[in-house]
Amino acid sequence: MGFFNVIKNEVKAAVGYQQNFTALLEAKDISRALNYMQDRSGFAEKSLAGVQGRKP
Repeated sequence: MGFFNVIKNEVKAAVGYQQNFTALLEAKDISRALNYMQDRSGFAEKSLAGVQGRKP
């Protein structure tokens, strides 16, 4: 079943089929799901520093 999922996911990607993050995880397409993730820690750190009245 794993091989079938890989082929199915690759075909969907090739034809431009859009899937949301949850659908990608359910389809076990972890590599494409990771592309949706972003590191927002720098933004959060700056925001918290502003709230606390100090510089990061």
